[in-house]
Amino acid sequence: MNNLIAQIWRMALIIVTGIVLASCLGDDGSAPPASEGSATIGAAGGTVQGPDGVQLVVPPGALADNVTIRIARSSAGAPSLSDIAPKGAPAVYEVTPHGQAFAVPVQLNFPVTGTGDYLAYAAEAGGSWSTVPATVTNGTASISRDSLSWFAVLDPQGIFGCYPSIPYSCSYAIIKSATLDAPAGATAPRNYGVTAVVKPATMTITLNIVAPSPCATGAVLNVYQTQYAPGQNMSTNAPVYFRRPVLTGAAVSLPNVVSQEEVGGTYPFSFNFDATNDGGNHFDFEFACHNKVLDRVATAMAAFSVEIPATSSAPVITQQPANVAVAVGSSATFTVQATALHTLSVDWQRSDNNGITFNSLGVTTPAYTLSSASLADNGALFRAHLCDVGTQQTCVDSANATLTVTAATVAPSFTLQPGDLSIVTGQTASFTVSATGTPAPAISWEVAAAGTTAFAAVTGEAACAPTAAPGAGTQTSSTCTIAQTPVANSGQRYRAVAGNAVAASGVASNFATLNIAAASTAPSITQAPSAQTTTVGGSATFSVSVSGTSPISYAWQISTDNGQTWTPIAGAIASSYTTPAVAAVDDGTQYRAVVSNGAGTVTSAAAILHVNTTCTGANGTGWCNTGVAASYLRNVAFGSNTLGLATSYSGALMRTTDAGVTWSPVSTAFTGVGAIPEFYDIAFADANTAIIVGGEAISSTDKIWRSIDGGITWSEVYSSPSGSYYLSEVRFGDANIGLVAAGQSFLRTADGGATWTTVNHGQTFTNGVATYTYSVRSIAFPNSGTILASTSINNYSGTAEMLRSTDGGLTWSPIGSLAGYSQYLWRLSFVNANVGVGVIGAGGSTPPMLGRTTDGGQTWSVLQVGTTVGTFFDSVHMNSDGTGVAVDETGEIARTADAGATWQWVNSGTTKPLYGVASPSSGVYVVVGDQVILRNVQSGVGP
Repeated sequence: MNNLIAQIWRMALIIVTGIVLASCLGDDGSAPPASEGSATIGAAGGTVQGPDGVQLVVPPGALADNVTIRIARSSAGAPSLSDIAPKGAPAVYEVTPHGQAFAVPVQLNFPVTGTGDYLAYAAEAGGSWSTVPATVTNGTASISRDSLSWFAVLDPQGIFGCYPSIPYSCSYAIIKSATLDAPAGATAPRNYGVTAVVKPATMTITLNIVAPSPCATGAVLNVYQTQYAPGQNMSTNAPVYFRRPVLTGAAVSLPNVVSQEEVGGTYPFSFNFDATNDGGNHFDFEFACHNKVLDRVATAMAAFSVEIPATSSAPVITQQPANVAVAVGSSATFTVQATALHTLSVDWQRSDNNGITFNSLGVTTPAYTLSSASLADNGALFRAHLCDVGTQQTCVDSANATLTVTAATVAPSFTLQPGDLSIVTGQTASFTVSATGTPAPAISWEVAAAGTTAFAAVTGEAACAPTAAPGAGTQTSSTCTIAQTPVANSGQRYRAVAGNAVAASGVASNFATLNIAAASTAPSITQAPSAQTTTVGGSATFSVSVSGTSPISYAWQISTDNGQTWTPIAGAIASSYTTPAVAAVDDGTQYRAVVSNGAGTVTSAAAILHVNTTCTGANGTGWCNTGVAASYLRNVAFGSNTLGLATSYSGALMRTTDAGVTWSPVSTAFTGVGAIPEFYDIAFADANTAIIVGGEAISSTDKIWRSIDGGITWSEVYSSPSGSYYLSEVRFGDANIGLVAAGQSFLRTADGGATWTTVNHGQTFTNGVATYTYSVRSIAFPNSGTILASTSINNYSGTAEMLRSTDGGLTWSPIGSLAGYSQYLWRLSFVNANVGVGVIGAGGSTPPMLGRTTDGGQTWSVLQVGTTVGTFFDSVHMNSDGTGVAVDETGEIARTADAGATWQWVNSGTTKPLYGVASPSSGVYVVVGDQVILRNVQSGVGP
């Protein structure tokens, strides 16, 4: 009402003012107010005074030459304002020359009354009206422009009429009422307009909407549903089950004209209540209309409690898991489909005792995939345990599906090659080989003249007949014994050929040379045994190479008193000797070989055995300290079961060829490094190709180095622009495709790290003021066709996002986030395509945290490991067998045996900071840190 009175007074004031002006002008015969004004303005700038107090201020430098500028009160040629201002068009001012450009923006000033939200509009010749930002100060609305056109200034409070029935501006739409059509079976309304529904039914809610006339078309209605716990509603402040849209963008037509300036109508909204809606339900109705001046939104609310008796109904399985048959090494996928009245939960289970007992696999998706089947998986049963989770929980098991694993057909390969023989004429010579294949191969023998490769089948030697393939297994052994050994045959070459259904033409072994002498030659040591290092409970192998006339015999000896006395080792009569499990007292023991034939005897030099005794458990169990003392080792990676590299932030590079038992520094200079480099991360593309990302402090550039000989020599393959430190983590999916986290983008290679190109992921975050690009934190390759990357925006809560690529890292799309937690994930490591773990770098006042996903990275849960405050994990590594190890900067190690679902702390034996972890083979873990490298051969188990 106050608004209506104000407008009446305003109109009266306008009328009175008009009468006074007309009277004054009419009585003295003076001219009406000027309708235009002009001035010539040059490079020095100036002011043009127009009609009605409109003013144009041209600053110095805006014009290069003199220009006559005219301001006229004229709408001739301008677009119509009727659709923007239905109450009547305001004054339009034409400022010419049209399209005149200014080097510096000019300012147009319009006299206004009040300090409200005035709207300025501009229209170019041949164009339409568009809004221009206006600033109101001391009765003047000012706009800034760099060209001339038509202009108008509107008061929003005056462009719409007011409805007598609405106590506020009629430019807002309202929903006058929302009435219910109570369904059959509903009780009378209770407090707060709540209605009880005792069985599934459809309820219709009718909305009575009134809006300004410009909203007659183009209006939409959105409806949102909030559901509370059974027996609760919004009046009880009960916890919310969920909130969801049930109607989005529905067109609303308002054909009824309520008055000249408003339209209205009714809109029925129907909703089907069933058992899934058991509990309090709250509906928000949002009506939105749009016009060229303002967007107006009106809301109304209604609440209804739905009380339907809970039903107990097991899920209905629409597709049972099917039996699967695969070859060894292939993946096997089992799928189930089912429906549930409430919420469906899935838990995949496995039985290895023909269905007597089943164990959970921790997979809750409709499909379960065994990534690499082995013969041990043959006959395993798989089923899905399905539950309907509602007010009650009812479960059912699917049918059992059987996995059949068959041995893959494999071409033959030799596991034992024939060796050169030296004999005396008249002696027999025997060559022995072993070959494997699926099916097991047959073996034949061939011979070639000395110095040639023209091999042909061996003839005239009964003991060199072909060996038939065995009926079972995958291995075949064969021996060829040469009885005809005159000196003239010396130098002949013998080889074996193994063939099966995969390689019908056969696969040849290495050839061995038969040397025949007139008399025996005494043996000679060509390679003495070398020193070996192992841990308590481990073993070591010593080998010797000799030359001389066959047959040659070997006898290994041991000394426990620094070589003063030697004792023969029973049964050690081959060219190599492997010790049994060693104890701490075996450290310093020496070994040597005594080699003899009919012509003489020779003894090798002694080799020493080093036994590392710093293990956390007895007999070499638990975590063992390798004794390496390189400073600030941050990362470790393995290219094979034995070859590995460890890098330091201070420029150290360590190399192992025995799966981390011993390490040696790599002293090769890095190409292009002007000072000690800083190594950030390392990864292998294949067994010999390694990539290091790092930087140079002096040149302030980041680098990528590449080695193709297992880390011995390196070359620089990438250098970032000067001053940009941003490379952090490097990962490879295969021998070709690799990615580097490069700040707000990726570096990508498709040729094993030889060349790199930049890939922008395109994901941004806006905080209402500025737009930021997500920074890449970590990269993972869960399977051959998928790449995941964790990203974040620093200092913005809830902005950690997970990106996924399915085209080798060329394009990316967001798939999820670490819900409810603002920290980002890094050092991502996956058990399989679905289950993965990442480090949450929290620290501060929180215990160590890990993030875990079971759906391929789309959703993540936060795991708190322990209660020690102020520490955090630095790295985590998961193996396909479900074991994993996480390390932190206080020297602590946590271990999992159930794919990351639960974790236990184990004794690491050190308090030095630990930063990196890797696994060269199943059961073996290697951890690096500051001045320490630890190793465990029991899947991370502590004492």
